[in-house]
Order: sequence, then structure tokens, then C-alpha cells
Amino acid sequence: MENSVISSNKALIGGGIYYQQIIPDFVLDFMKKINNNNIISQNFAKLYGNNLGSTLRSIKINLKDIETSRKTQIIENKNNQIYVNQFLSGDQITFNKIQLLDEEDKPIFIPSDANYIRTQQYSTEVQSILQQISVSLQWDQSSQQIQCLGELQSKQFTNNGFKLNAQIIYKPNNQMILQVVSNLFPKISDSKGNVYLKQYQLYKNITINFNSCQLGQITKRQSNSIVCEDCPEGKYSLSLQDSSCLQCPDSAIKCYQSKILLKNGYWRENKFTDQIIYCNFHPNLCQAESKLSKEYCIAGYKGPLCYSCDTYGEIWGKRYQQIFSQGECYSCEGNSYIIITQNLVLFIIIFYYIFALLRNIINKQQAKLAGYFITKMDLVYLGSTLRQQDKPQIISKILTDHLQILSLLSFFNFNIPNYFKIPIQVSGNSMSLTSKSIDCFFSRYPNLKPLWFYQSLWSLCLPLSVLSLYLIFGFILRYFKKNTNIFKYLNTACIFIYLYFYPMIIMLFSRSLNCLQIGDKSYLDLDVNILCYDPQYHKPYVIFYCIPLLVFWVVIVPLFLFLKIRNGKMKKWPIFTEIKYSFIFAGYKEKYYYWEFAKLFYKSILILITTLLQQNILLKLSMLNAVILLQIYIIFKAKPFTVQNFNNLLQRSAILCALSLNLTQIIASVTNINLILEAILITILIFLNLKFITQLVIGICLITIQNDRQKRSTIQNCFLYCISKYPSLFENIQIQQGQIKVSSLLKIKLVKNKVKHLVKYFKQHSFFNQESLQEHFQLQRNQILSPKLEKQSQTNRFTLLSGNETIIGQHKKINSLKGMREKWSYYSRKAKESPLSMHKYDSQDKFQNSPKELALTETANMQTYTCNDEFGLSITSDDKLNKNINQHLNNKQ
Repeated sequence: MENSVISSNKALIGGGIYYQQIIPDFVLDFMKKINNNNIISQNFAKLYGNNLGSTLRSIKINLKDIETSRKTQIIENKNNQIYVNQFLSGDQITFNKIQLLDEEDKPIFIPSDANYIRTQQYSTEVQSILQQISVSLQWDQSSQQIQCLGELQSKQFTNNGFKLNAQIIYKPNNQMILQVVSNLFPKISDSKGNVYLKQYQLYKNITINFNSCQLGQITKRQSNSIVCEDCPEGKYSLSLQDSSCLQCPDSAIKCYQSKILLKNGYWRENKFTDQIIYCNFHPNLCQAESKLSKEYCIAGYKGPLCYSCDTYGEIWGKRYQQIFSQGECYSCEGNSYIIITQNLVLFIIIFYYIFALLRNIINKQQAKLAGYFITKMDLVYLGSTLRQQDKPQIISKILTDHLQILSLLSFFNFNIPNYFKIPIQVSGNSMSLTSKSIDCFFSRYPNLKPLWFYQSLWSLCLPLSVLSLYLIFGFILRYFKKNTNIFKYLNTACIFIYLYFYPMIIMLFSRSLNCLQIGDKSYLDLDVNILCYDPQYHKPYVIFYCIPLLVFWVVIVPLFLFLKIRNGKMKKWPIFTEIKYSFIFAGYKEKYYYWEFAKLFYKSILILITTLLQQNILLKLSMLNAVILLQIYIIFKAKPFTVQNFNNLLQRSAILCALSLNLTQIIASVTNINLILEAILITILIFLNLKFITQLVIGICLITIQNDRQKRSTIQNCFLYCISKYPSLFENIQIQQGQIKVSSLLKIKLVKNKVKHLVKYFKQHSFFNQESLQEHFQLQRNQILSPKLEKQSQTNRFTLLSGNETIIGQHKKINSLKGMREKWSYYSRKAKESPLSMHKYDSQDKFQNSPKELALTETANMQTYTCNDEFGLSITSDDKLNKNINQHLNNKQ
């Protein structure tokens, strides 16, 4: 056919030309681009073959029309080969639109069943062709391991195509070819009888690569195949080796496949573990149900059990740090003022607390030193009064020990009120509050890692800063020539600071060596974001930093102090040296001078038990009770203090600590279960400790109340009322006698003059030559032994107003020194004893005032109206003393 035009024709099949078994030659030429001036175009066929129509020639499947039951990778290469990767055995594959194309690559259209009546109007031949058209799925039937289940064949034409779906079961990590095959089409020949197309089926190969079974699935054998089966809702699987799905735990709200949706208050390391841990430190920080949480933690927190602040902003994009107590993280950007204020307030409180105790101790040691030389001058025996000067430092040690042991309560997980917990932490374990106080500064420098190392260095700055501030304060006083005692008692200050911070540093370094078991991993106690003995961030610092400092602090320093004191005791060191070290052994019996070191060992054991066994609550509590009960028994048997009252306080402190630890465990067990019982137990815990702490604080202050009602202030009246109601709590408050005898006033003036001579002697002679001291004041002793010399001495030393001479003379007769001469053997005997040898004194002394103690009491209380010389000895002015004497004599008249 030549020079022909076939256009604008319509038909069901082959709008321009339709052929069946023999293909026309001009069609062959036309398909070879030899048109012979023929035009075949713009024809329309309702079913297929707009211009040319015979049989269908190919199968087309778009990638978007292929769906699988889970996410897979579907690709098509240049040869139009389709690959389905990461397919799982047992999964579904669906071909939503399989299109059959004619020889012009146009898809076939078959009317739907709704148009069945219309299709019945088609010719018999067309209806036969339509009924024969179908698609199906085929695979290698020789392999019994491959199974395909589902809609494997279809003649239903919907949505411009055919739809097939199948569940394919084979073996993981294998490959198979799935074929989409059409019905059989007849052979086509050319005009010469040559076969143009053999009898054939259209097909499309789909290569399927099977992946291994995924988490959340279990493998099941089905005939000769292996299927990957999903765990249904209520069950889960996190291991490829699981043969069955596991039941959803109580700590989860929902489970399916590999998903475990946790409840609030629980944490797990990642989504690949089913080790779910209760956030026992702070359950409110673990909010797995919240959509705003990250890694199960609320904003600002991260790490195991959400126990750490996101210091470097790795999770939340903002930097956070802890403020005041564990479990309170604040943003560095928005709370800089609070952080700075916290550090300032915290350091001021700590410095003030330490300096208040230290100042009280040094003042009493000065008074004790003055009393020692007054006794050496044979003026008066001041045994009980000297012992009274040790009382503040002894009670301060008992108070500090009690607070430090109470600070161990923080290792018990219960909601103790901050108004009780923070003061205990500040006074008993202040380094725990300061260690993380400048994390926002460290977070600016990501290279400052590990963070716990720099936190510990900052903690060590606290005792060093206290000592530095002490020295700065001393230089300021020296510059203004106010007082030089700061440097004279530097040894005492260093010893006090060491003993005060000893348990805190033990706690710090023991935690740096300790590990916490969370799930199946161990983490560093000081920083749970670091694995225990991590080769980069933990182990090297333990070897070269923690252990050497721990040995120095726990072994070398105590051993040095012990040998120093023992040698001093054996060689009877000078009084000025002894007084500087007396804080360690003051108040103890001579044979128990080492008791302070035993207390260090006792506190170290408590700290190690609390730290190393903090995750084993019952064992920790049992061992703490055993150690404290042993301490109570040792105190009861040994009675280390010369004064029984101190032994009683020590025992009460130990008993109260044991009671507090057990109460704490009971409170922790009923937390969030019985709120009323919890509140009652917390109230009892706070009340018992506050009562005892208040009693110790009053004992340190040595409060004295005037017996005369007219001279008492309102505060003193309140104290007096409390004494009558609670005598045991205020037993350390003393009531001053209402009348002061003239004889006592005369003795005060006599002692004052003697002290003046003593000061003059110190300015001209060596402090440590006690023999020259005795010789220098031998004249005073002889005068006391000789009535004539004494009378002359008293006449020369007392200058009274002329109007009172007669009255003074009468009182001189009444208060003559005859009694002193008669009791001189007693005074001289006592004067030879060292007032620092506490074991020679009566252990039942209650520090009651007596006339013979009035001299040193007046000297020790001189802060109100006395002046200090360069040796720290207080001398009452003559005018004040004479005024007191004259006032008393006028009242007598």
C-alpha cells in the first residue's frame, strides 16, 4: 500500500488497522520507518491499538505502583529490570496497577463490570479477546522452599490496570525472581509465512532480595521455608535469636514488634535493650510518655536514669548545670544571676561557719594560755576554769562529726525537705554542693574533659580558699596592727581545716573510685555518663590523681600529726607549741590522746560503706548499724573524755545518728505510699536532730544569764524560761551569781597586776623558758608566804579612793590572806600540775563558777571592755575594776 492516508477512524481494537494472524507488509514497513508515503494517524481505539491493533506486546509496572508490607528498597535499572531489596520472608508485596501495552506502547483499557451490559454489545470476537486477557504471578516451581500465597492471578481490570498481591515465603538472605505473566497470545506470521511472533506470553521479571529477619520478629519454619513473623501488640522481641515473642513488662504501657513504650519514671539505655530501670534517684526526671522528652528525660537532663545535667548541650542544644541539690538543673543562659548568687552565698556561709568555729577555738585557747601562766605564777588554782576553755572546741568537734555523719543521709533516696537537707550539706559536706557550682563555666570549653576531674579540682579549692582567706585576714589585721594571733595560731587553723574537710575529701575520692551498676553496665559514681574505668576518661585519672591524693590525705597527713603529737607528749614540748596542737587531743584522757585519729578512721569506714554499698540498701544499713553500735560500745567502755558530760554527748550523737539512718530507710520505703506516715517520720527525724544540734550550739557559745532580773534582757528572759521548761536542752547555759564578793574583786586586781608583770616578762624573755618564769615570779610567791611582805604588797598595789579607805580596810580584815596561807600547800601542789593534763582532773566537773575561777572568767570575757596586748592576754582596766569595787562597797553602806 502506497500513498494512502488512514486517519480519524474509530474502533474497539485497531482504530486504523486491525490484523490477527498475518501482519501486513505495509505495517512491517511502517514499523521499520518505511512509510511509502502512507499516513496512519489520529485514529482511535476504545480498547487498545489506536492506529494499529492486533495482540498485546508488553507489561508495564511503575515503581510507585508496587507496595510492600514494610519499608523496602525498590529500584529499576537501565534494562527496565525491577529489584526489590530488603524484603523479608513472609512479607506482602502488592502490584496495584499492572498495565498491558499494545504495539504502540499504549496501555489497554477494559471497561469495568458496571459497564457489563455495554460490553455484551461487543462482537463475539472482541468479547473472547477480553475474556482471555489476564495476569498472574509465577516463580521457580522446582524450589519447594519458595511459597507464594495470596491473589496470584487476576482478570479484573481496575484503576487502569490489574492488581495482584502475594505473601512470599522463602529464606532470609536469599534471592528469587518473581514473574508477572500475561495470558497466552497467538502466533503472528508475515505474508510469506515467516513467523513474526511465536505463540507467547508477556512477562515482567521482579528480582526480590530477601533480608535477614529484623528486630521485633521471630523466625518460624513453615514447611521448607522460613518466615519472619512480627510480634503482635502486647509482645516484643529485641533479639534475632528469639524463638518466641516476649511478654510486655509492667514498666511499659505498650509493646509491639521491637517497640517498648515506657511508663513515666522508667529509663533504658537505648531502644535495643529491654533492661528497664526505675529512676530511683529522681523518678520525676524520667518522663518517657511525654512527647517533649528526649532519651526518656525531661528538658535539661540526660544520661543513665536522667541523673545528669546536659552540661555541654549535647542533647538539648542548651547548656545546663546543677544548682543547690541533685536533680535541679537550670539553663546556663537564663539563670546566670542565680548561679552567681548561689556560689557567693554558699561560699560566704561556709567561710562564716568555719571562721566562727575557728575564732571561738582560738579565743578559748588564748584564755587557756593566760590561765596556764596565772597558775604557774602561783596566784590561784584555775583547774576547772581551764578545762572550761576546752569546752567550745570539744563540743564543736562533736557537732561537726554529727553533721558530717548526717550528711550521709543524702545517699538514701527519699524526699527530705531542702530547709533541713541543705544546711546539713553546707555544714557537713559542703564540697558536694560546690563541686558542680561552676559547670556552666566548664561547659564553655568542650576540651575540659572529663568534667568530673575539673569538678573535683574545684572542690579542692574550697579548703585552700578557706586557708587563703584566713591568711589574708591575718595580713589585714597585721597591717592595721589590730591583732597578730592569726599567724600564731596558723597550725591550729590548718589542723582544724584538715579535720573539718577530711571526711569530705574521703567522700570525693572514694566516689571517684566507685562504680554504679545501672543495667548491665557500670558507670562512674561521680559522672554516670562515663563508663567505669574508661581507658580515656577514668582509669588514668585514678592512677595518677585519685590514689596519690587519697594516700597523702588519709595516710601521710594523719601519720605525721600522730607522730608529732606522740613525740611532743614524750618530750613534754613547750606550752606554746602544745597549745597550738591541743585542738586534736584537748579534753581527752592522757592515754586516749590519739582518739581524734580513731574518729577519722571511724568516719572513713562509714563513708566507705555508704559509698561502696549505696546500691545494696540492706547490706549498707546493716553494716552502718554494726559500726555505729560498735562505736557506742567503745565510747561506753573507754570514756575517752575526762569529763563524763562529753562522753554522754558523744554517745548521744552516735545513737542519734543510728536512729536517723534507720528512720531514713523507713521513710524511703514508705515514700509515695503513705504520705501521712512519711511526713510524721520526717518531722521526728528533723526534730530530734535539731534539738541535739541546738544543744551543742548553745554549748559552744557558753551563754551566761544574769541572776538579777533587772539586769536581764528580753532574750535572756526567754532563755531562762526555756531552761525551766527544757533543762536538758539548755543545760550548757550558766546563770551568773548575783553578788560578787569584795574578796573576789580584790583577787581580780591582784591577778591583773600579776598579769601585767607577766606581759612585761614576755616582752623581755623567751616564751619557752619556764624555769626563768618561775624565778622571775619567786618574789610574788615569797610575798604571799610572808604576811608582812604580803601586807606591804597589798598596800602598794591597791590604790582606792580616800572616801572608801575605812570600808576597804574592814573588808581586808574580813578577807585577809590568812586562809590563803593555810591553804598554800593545796595551791602550791596544784600549781605544779600542768593544766593541760586533763586526765588529772575530776571527770565529773560540770564547769560551775566559783570564786577561785573568777579571775580567768573575767579575763576570758574581756571582749566587752578590755584591750589586747600583742600576746593576746586580756587585762581589765584599773578604772573599771576600781569602779566595780567602789560600787559594791557603796551598796553595802
